[in-house]
Amino acid sequence: VLVHACPALDDDGGVDYRVVQRSRDQLSAEAEHIAGALPFPEEADRPRVVVALPLFQPFNLELVLTLAFGYGAQLQLDDDPAPRRLLPRVRDGRPGLVPCTRAMLRSLRSLPSARKLEHDPRFVCVDGAVGRDLSKETVKALGVRPRGALHLPAAGLLALDPDGKSPHTVGAPLPGVDVQILGVKGAPVASGRKGHLQVQSPALSAPSDDQGWWDTGELATRDKAG
Repeated sequence: VLVHACPALDDDGGVDYRVVQRSRDQLSAEAEHIAGALPFPEEADRPRVVVALPLFQPFNLELVLTLAFGYGAQLQLDDDPAPRRLLPRVRDGRPGLVPCTRAMLRSLRSLPSARKLEHDPRFVCVDGAVGRDLSKETVKALGVRPRGALHLPAAGLLALDPDGKSPHTVGAPLPGVDVQILGVKGAPVASGRKGHLQVQSPALSAPSDDQGWWDTGELATRDKAG
C-alpha cells in the first residue's frame, strides 16, 4: 500500500494536506494504463527511466513503483534534479521515459549544452499541457516533442499526449480510463464546451458515486479528436 500526503486548498484558501492511500492492485492497474499509452520497444530488456528526486512528489513516487514492478524498469535516480545534470544523463543514458515539468523544459532548452538528441527520451510533462510555444522551442533545441499529461494523486496518470503532437492539450484518456465532462445540470457537454471532469478507473483510490464515477474537481474541455 502506498500512502502519501498531497497538498490541497482548505475552505479558507490556505494549503492543507490530505492523505492518499493506493493499493497494490490500483498501482498495478496504473502500470497497465501507462504501458498501453507508452509501450517500450520490445528489444529493450530493461527499459530505463530517469526519475529526479525528491520522491515525495506523488508522480515520481508512483513511477518508481509502477514502472519498477510493472515493467521491471531500470530506474536512474538523481538527488540533484538540476537541468545541467539531467541533460547529460538523458543524452548518455538513453532512457525511455523522463518525467518533467514545463519549468524544467524551459531550462533544458536554454542550456548552452542543449543540442538535438540522438533518441527520443519521451519527456512527459506532469503539470499539464506543454503549450505550443514551449513545444516548438523544445523541438528546435533538443529535436524531440515533449508530451503533456494529466496526473492526479488519487487516480494516478489519467491522460497523455502520446506523441506530443497536441501540445495545447493533456492528450487522450489512457487505455482503461473512462472520462465524462458534465455541465452544471449534470448532463454531458458537447465537444469544446467546458465542464466538470469525472473519471472511472481501476487505479482510482478516491471515493466515487454508485456508478463508479469520481468528480475530480477539475474543469476540462474535450475536442473532436478526444
